[in-house]
Amino acid sequence: MRIGINALQLTARNSGIGQYIYNMISSLISLNINEYYLYLSRGNARPEWLGQRGVDIKEIPFCKEQVILRNLYELFYLGQDLSRDDLSVYWSPDTKIPLLIPKNIPFVVTVHDLAIIKEPETYKYSRVVYWRRLFQHAIQKSSYVVAISQTTRNDLIELMDVSPEKIKVVYNGVSAQFKPVENTNILMRVAKKYCLPEKFLLFVGLFSPRKNIAGILRAFSILKNEYQIPHRLVMVGEKGWRYRADLELVQSFGLEKQVFFPGFVEDEDLPAVYNLADVFVFPSLYEGFGLPVLEAMACGIPVVTSNISALPEVVGKAGILVNPHEPEEIATGIHRLISNKKLSSELAKAGLKRSRHFLWENAARELLKVFREIA
Repeated sequence: MRIGINALQLTARNSGIGQYIYNMISSLISLNINEYYLYLSRGNARPEWLGQRGVDIKEIPFCKEQVILRNLYELFYLGQDLSRDDLSVYWSPDTKIPLLIPKNIPFVVTVHDLAIIKEPETYKYSRVVYWRRLFQHAIQKSSYVVAISQTTRNDLIELMDVSPEKIKVVYNGVSAQFKPVENTNILMRVAKKYCLPEKFLLFVGLFSPRKNIAGILRAFSILKNEYQIPHRLVMVGEKGWRYRADLELVQSFGLEKQVFFPGFVEDEDLPAVYNLADVFVFPSLYEGFGLPVLEAMACGIPVVTSNISALPEVVGKAGILVNPHEPEEIATGIHRLISNKKLSSELAKAGLKRSRHFLWENAARELLKVFREIA
């Protein structure tokens, strides 16, 4: 098979969909059983992909951050390129396909979540209108829809009236780099590099309303005032929409010296940051999967996360699940781990064991099954 893949979302600094695209493509290539035609933004071809047998790369002459140009190309010009590139199947990892698609090429799209429909208040209105139309077009025109969890599958059926037979569930994996780090020199170097405190709670993710930054800060304020915990809070991630309103809570709660924002953490350093934390906190309001939770579990760090959306699917019984709308409950869950070393150790071991069920190689093989059915 000759498989075309839209990798235009890939950049040097990946999070979310970018990580998904990189890991899935790398795993597909490593299986060494198909040909791949990758569509990439300028300068974002990975060195390890170059020169690989069966891998062709078409580099678009603009970068990923040139949003208007990239969207124009994806919607109006990519279809013309696809029709010339002799593809067996085309896969879009981010639920966007050309408005005019070649009739001789079957399309597959991945849907990560339906937050844009289920939680529209957490996005700009213009983005909600734009993405809803793209979702409808992509799902209608695709041969199969890949959902990254049963939660996303159920949402597709309930909210978009997609036929269950059209949906295939392929869970995400976790990169092998996320694992317990025993080398103290590495841990000390990373702690010094990012000025990390000795004891801390950790959040990793985009600073946006959906990630419940306000809920985390309210819970942390409770932990400092009612339980007098010695820990500080480290929040790693890029700043998204309306982040300022949430971060103003840091000042209003008087937590300026207790909350740390190290900014972007290099991929090679992120496993050590997880390992340095005592508890990973991720009470998101809605997730189609929740990759940071899986990364923390793979590093052997106990997690407190939400009891809604796909997060219980990922965590199972290997973490503490809380109502993300209740800061008191979030704080109580965190305090249980801080104050009970036995529970913390048990859940850390359980999380590590559970994380081993989520492998990118398995995800790649499942995705190939979908391609074979329609190619």
